[in-house]
Amino acid sequence: MNRRRGMTAVVSAALTAAALTPAAAAADAVTVEGTVRDGSGQGWPLWADVTVDGMSAVTDPVTGAFSLDLPPGEHTATVTSRYPGYPATTVSLSGSDADVALEVDPVRCFAPGYALASDGVAASFDDGLPAGWTVTDEVGDGENWRFDDPGERGNLTGGRSGFAIVDGEFYGYVTRQDTALVTPVLDLTGVAEPAIGFAHHFDTWVWDEPGGIADVDLSLDGGVSWETVWHRVEPVYGPATELVPVPQAAGRSDVRVRFRYHEGPYTAANGWQLDDVFVGNRSCDPVDGGLLAGHVTDGNTGAAVAGSLVEAGSDAAATTDGDGFYWMFVPGTGSHDVTASRLQYQDGSSAVRIAAGTTATADFALGAGLLTTSVSSVSSSADLGADATATVTVTNEGTAPTAVTLAERPVSFVPNTTGHPRTTGSASASISAGPGAPAWEALPDYPINIVDNVAGLHEGRLYSVGGESGFDYATTRGFVLDPASGEGWQPLPAMPHGRGAPAGEFVGGRLYVTGGREPGIYENGISPGTDVYDPATNSWTTEPGSPVPVQMAGSFVLDGLMYVVGGCFSDEDEDCGTDDVFRYDPAAREWEQVADYPEPIAEPACGAIEAKGYCAGGLVQRGPTKTAAYAYDPKMGTWTAVAPLPMELSGAAHTVADGRLLVSGGVSGGRYHDSTNAGFSYDPVSDAWSELSAAVNALARGGSTCGFHRVGGGDAGYAGRPFVETLPGYTDCGSDRDASWLSLAGSAGPAETLAPGESMEVTVSLAGAAADGPGTYSGAVLVRGDDTPYDQREIGVRFDTVAPRTWGAVAGTLSGRTCSGSVVPLTGAEIWIDGRDESHTLRTDAEGRYVLWLPVRQNPLRVVAGDDTWIPHTVTARVAPGKVTDLDLVLRHIACP
Repeated sequence: MNRRRGMTAVVSAALTAAALTPAAAAADAVTVEGTVRDGSGQGWPLWADVTVDGMSAVTDPVTGAFSLDLPPGEHTATVTSRYPGYPATTVSLSGSDADVALEVDPVRCFAPGYALASDGVAASFDDGLPAGWTVTDEVGDGENWRFDDPGERGNLTGGRSGFAIVDGEFYGYVTRQDTALVTPVLDLTGVAEPAIGFAHHFDTWVWDEPGGIADVDLSLDGGVSWETVWHRVEPVYGPATELVPVPQAAGRSDVRVRFRYHEGPYTAANGWQLDDVFVGNRSCDPVDGGLLAGHVTDGNTGAAVAGSLVEAGSDAAATTDGDGFYWMFVPGTGSHDVTASRLQYQDGSSAVRIAAGTTATADFALGAGLLTTSVSSVSSSADLGADATATVTVTNEGTAPTAVTLAERPVSFVPNTTGHPRTTGSASASISAGPGAPAWEALPDYPINIVDNVAGLHEGRLYSVGGESGFDYATTRGFVLDPASGEGWQPLPAMPHGRGAPAGEFVGGRLYVTGGREPGIYENGISPGTDVYDPATNSWTTEPGSPVPVQMAGSFVLDGLMYVVGGCFSDEDEDCGTDDVFRYDPAAREWEQVADYPEPIAEPACGAIEAKGYCAGGLVQRGPTKTAAYAYDPKMGTWTAVAPLPMELSGAAHTVADGRLLVSGGVSGGRYHDSTNAGFSYDPVSDAWSELSAAVNALARGGSTCGFHRVGGGDAGYAGRPFVETLPGYTDCGSDRDASWLSLAGSAGPAETLAPGESMEVTVSLAGAAADGPGTYSGAVLVRGDDTPYDQREIGVRFDTVAPRTWGAVAGTLSGRTCSGSVVPLTGAEIWIDGRDESHTLRTDAEGRYVLWLPVRQNPLRVVAGDDTWIPHTVTARVAPGKVTDLDLVLRHIACP
C-alpha cells in the first residue's frame, strides 16, 4: 500500500476508507474527516488506523489526516498507531470533524521521540546485571536470577531487549529456588511521591500451597530490615506492568528494593521475568527532534526499493518496507543530512529540515546501471565445419555506470535424424548425441567405512577427507582416487583437525574444510579453524574458522567465495538447525556473515548456478525433513523461494552439473527414517525438478562432488559404508558453462564498463567446426551488469548445422528382449561404431535412441551394442550420402536360455 509519494502528494488510498473497506451504503452518509496526533507533548501527526464498524482508514503519515464515510449518528472508533509505544484508543465520532490525540505508554516509554527520566534508579538489564545491583542465593545451589535467558524463553514482559529471569522450568521442578535481585542503596530525599515500577511475566502453578512466589520488598535502612510491598502467588502473564506506590520511602536516603522469587513446598513453577524496573519517580518526557518519513524508489523503473537503509546522522536510521516506505525519529531540530543506500544502487542524499511537532519528508530515487540489448535472440545456419557470426548491441540505459560480464549457456542439441529419404540396413543400432539417462556405475570401494565426509574433484582426481568411521567419530584421514592410474584409493596426509560432518569445497585449486564435530564419543564440540589441502604440495595448512562454527552445513562456491549454509551447533537434536549463512574469502582469509537463510536448516543440498546459489531440502532437529528450496542472489543479498523438491530429503548427495542442481539419496521423513536412492535434477531456467537416475545404494550423508560422484554414506542408522558410485556424463560443473560451438567477445570476464547512455558491440561467434554433428544447437548469451540490482538479460541463440552432401547418418533404437518376450528400450547403454579411420562411443537416450553422422568414406561401419546385463551384438552397416540409415538392435538378456 502506498503511503505517500513526493513531498506533498497525498495517496488517496491512505486517506479514504473506500480503498480499504466497503463504503457506507446509506445515501445520506456523512464524511467524517479528522487528524490523529500525538497527545503526550510532541504533538506531531501519527500514522495510524482508524476503524469504525468494520470500515477503516489509514492516516497520512505526514499530516495525520483521515477520512471516513459513515452513516449519520454517533460511532465508536478504534485508533491504533502504527508507530510503537502508543496504546490503542477508542473514541466517539459524531458529526463531520474528528480529531484524535493518542498518548504514549508512560511505563515502557518506547514511543519515538520520548525518553524516561527518573530521580531514583532505572534498569532494563540489556547488558546484564547493572552496576551496584546484587543477586542473592538463599539455597546456595546457584539457581538464581540470570540475564542470559538459559531456557530461551524470549522476553515475555513486553520489553524489547535483555531482561532478568529466574527460570524454574530450566532449573527443574524438583529443585527449589530462593533468590533476590537487589538494588543499590538509593537516596530519595528529593522524591515526594516515590513508587516501584516494573514490567514482568510471572508463570506459576496454583496448588493448595503456592508453587512460585513473587515478592517485592522495601528497606528503609539500607537492607537491614525488609517490608513486603507487593506479593503474588497466582500467575501474571506478560506483557504486564506494575506500579507500586511506596510513600513511606519519600525523603529517605537509605532505600533499597529487592525482587525475591522463592518457591513453596511443591517447588513447581516456571519462574519470573523482570524488565524496565524503576524506583523513585519516573516520567516519559519528550526529546528534542522530529519525525521523518518518505519513500525510496528505483531511479530507472520507479519501483519501490525494499530493504534500503535510510540514515540521518549516527543516531537515526530506518529500513524501508516492501512499499519502499520508511519513518524514523531524528534527534535535534534544524538541518540534517539524510542518506539512502541499497546494495547495487548508488547512494542518494538530501538535506532535510527537522522541526518539532511535525513530520518532515524525504524521498529518494536511487540510481543504478540498466543494461538493454538490441535483440532478444539471434539465429544462423552453416555447413558443418563452417562458422557464422552475429552482432548484438548492449546499452546502459540506466542512471549509473556498470561493468558488463558476458557468459554462455548451452541448452540443447537436437540431431538431424531426417536427412533425405531413409534407407534400411539388415540389422540395427542406435546412439544419442548426449549422455541420455545413464545408470550409476560402481567405482573402487573407499578404504574404510565412511559417513559425514567431504568429497571434491580436482584435475580428474576424486578426493574424500574427514567424516566418521566406526568409533572414529571425527577422523583426520583422507584418500584420493585417480581413475586414470588404476591404482585405487591412495592415502592423503592427515588433516590437522579431526572433523565429522564438516563443510568443504575446492576453491582456486585447494580444498577448504571447515567446521564439523571434534573427535570424541560424547558431547563433541566443533572443530576449530579451516583446514586447507593443496594438491600441488600434498600438504595441509590451517586458516581462520567461521565466527559461528557448525557441523552438517550446506556449502557452495560462487565468485571464488565459499558459502556455508545452516548447520548444527552440536550433536544434540535441539541444537540442529540455524539460519546463519557465512562466506569465506580465501584471498583475504576473512569470514563475512550474509543474509540469513529463510528458515533454520541443517544438511541442505547446495550448489551455484549462473551467479546465484541454490539450496534444497534439509532438516531441523529430528525432522521432519524439508522440501523447500531457495536461491541466493549475492548482488542483492537476498534469498528467494524456488520450486520445492518433489520429496522431503536431507543429507542428500549433491552437485551442480550442466547448469542444474543434482541431488541423490538422503533421508526422507526425519533424521532417523529410512534412506532412499531416489534422485532429482533442478533446472533454474524452468524452475522445475525432474527425475534423476536412481543410485545403486540408498545412503545419506556421504561425500559428493562433480562427476556425479558419491563417496560413502550411511544407512538409516548412519552407519558408514565404503561404497563409491558415479553417474557418468555430469562433468561440466562450473556455475557458468562454455558451449563448444559458441563464443563471445569478452566472455572471459568483465569486458567493459559502460557509463549511462554508452553502448558496446558484442560479437557472437558460432563455430560449425566445433559442432558434434548436423542438427540444431540452442543456447543463450547472458549479459550481466556486475553492479546493478537487475537480473541478467538473456539472448536466445539458435545455430543450425547442415551435413555436407558426402555425409550420411546411422540412427535407430537399442532395445532388449526379456525372458518373457517383451521388448524394452535400453537407456544409457553404450554403442561403439568403428569406421575406416574413425571410432565413436555413444550412449542411448532415455528412449534407447541414438544417431551418428559421419562421412560415407568411413564405410563399412562395424557397430557393437551392449549393456551390463545384456548380451552384446555386432553388426555391419553402411551410410548413404544425405540419408539416414535405420539400424535398430535388439539384445538378449544374459539370464534367458
